[in-house]
Amino acid sequence: MNMAVNIEALFATARGHLNAGRLQEAGALYQQILTQAPDHAPSLHLLGVVALQIGQTQLAVDLIGAAAENDPAMPAYRNDLGEALRLLGDADGAAGCFEAVIALAPDHAGAHVNLGVVRQQQGRLAEALTLYERAVALKPAMPEAWTDLGALLLQLRRLDEAEKALGTAFRLASTDVATQLNLGNLRLEQGRLDEAAALYQMVLNAEPNHAAAMLNLGRALKELGRPADALRHYRQAEALAPDNTTIRWNLGVCRLLLGDWLRGWQGFEARFAADAVTGPGIDGPAWTGAPVGTLLIHAEQGLGDTIQFARFAALAKARGVGRVVLAAQAPLIDLMRGVAGIDAVMPRDEPLPPFDAQIAMMSLGAALQITGATIPPAPYLAADPQRVRAWAERLGPGFKVGFVWQGHRLHRNDRNRSLPAAALAPLLAVPGIHWFSLQKEPATGDLTALPGVTDLSAELTDFAETAAAVQAMDLVIAVDTAVAHLAGALGRPVWLALPHAPDWRWLMGRSDSPWYGTARLFRQSERGVWSGPVAAMKAALAQLALKA
Repeated sequence: MNMAVNIEALFATARGHLNAGRLQEAGALYQQILTQAPDHAPSLHLLGVVALQIGQTQLAVDLIGAAAENDPAMPAYRNDLGEALRLLGDADGAAGCFEAVIALAPDHAGAHVNLGVVRQQQGRLAEALTLYERAVALKPAMPEAWTDLGALLLQLRRLDEAEKALGTAFRLASTDVATQLNLGNLRLEQGRLDEAAALYQMVLNAEPNHAAAMLNLGRALKELGRPADALRHYRQAEALAPDNTTIRWNLGVCRLLLGDWLRGWQGFEARFAADAVTGPGIDGPAWTGAPVGTLLIHAEQGLGDTIQFARFAALAKARGVGRVVLAAQAPLIDLMRGVAGIDAVMPRDEPLPPFDAQIAMMSLGAALQITGATIPPAPYLAADPQRVRAWAERLGPGFKVGFVWQGHRLHRNDRNRSLPAAALAPLLAVPGIHWFSLQKEPATGDLTALPGVTDLSAELTDFAETAAAVQAMDLVIAVDTAVAHLAGALGRPVWLALPHAPDWRWLMGRSDSPWYGTARLFRQSERGVWSGPVAAMKAALAQLALKA
């Protein structure tokens, strides 16, 4: 009886230490109890919890597992064992524990959340969503359930629902770091960048070494047009998590934007590992710049990226490559056949020919050690002369300007880089100009907003045809999309309307571009406001029209 009283008193004291965060003192008392009663399940459990909190995950699994064996009807033991197994990387074992808890206690909200986390990590998102929804129904005042639900809805890009869930979580626990972080992620996705930055700063105020918050604060600052500040945060994030490929990729892109070419390319190489870009899944020796017989260059990302980087095939040949084969997107096949240094072009989704080395197209920047001073100049594309003559006849005399105002609508940054067609309407007031739309699949109402503009979209059947039409223009005005690259690569005058936070390739603050000598850049001075660039274009266009 005295031993039982002693154990009960020790356990109560230990529990007080644990609740106060005095882990060492709590652990010592649980061990003392277990010397007297090795099968004391509550002490095995809580000593396992202590081990879990100090990072001794395998020991935690052993201790909590022993507690669960001694008292299999206790849901808390199975729940904490599941969490330890999850942290150990045993997702199936963890899921089994959480399912057992739910079987024992169907109203256990925490087990629903924990099983949802496992299912989300396994990519079983529909199951995870159901589990989170059940958890918030069981326990509406549980902030972590709302946070996890909101994070999954954000991943699913159901932003309105994520807003509701994360807003509820924040009202319940505004100082919770996970809630602040995920709400910041939502604000970043919504383009509410100042709010996102403030939320990430709240996380860092509580946890200065929080690498994810440091990274995402850098992302918010970059999108706010403050890349130098973003760079500082990316570097701090890298110091906190040097093996994190997402940090390395963001750091590389930021360095490229700031003109730090060589270190920028190094970081850019992390794009596939960071899942920022879908990898090509091509096996074979990677080309690093040495002489080889046949080099396979496989296009990646967008059509404009392929057009921009095609110029580097000639530099690869100059490094001693015998034959260059380009696997390109289908709309570019005909156009790419005329690029110097490319010996053969094939669709990238067809079976590959034999090759000695392979490289993703945008890795040529790193392999060739490209800087702003060594970019091969345009033009390096040529449109078919017969098609150009046909277009010249089709378009007629006078000063001809082609428009593109919308990039690919599924591009993650499209809301920033594209502009409403109506925003370009002031340009139409400049006299003496014939206007043409080069926009593929213009949205309903776009051309109504641009009266007097001739729509060419039905005739632009592929990029070879578009190239001929562009060649017949006196000027192309475009947002940051493939037609802008096409015009620049053809050596045609092209004016780009750029957002306040531009893509890395356009650098910062310049009105010209090392990529295209005929390009002129018109930048937003205020995020989301296109009136400034359009007014500057209108004034410049008036001068051109006078000369024409």
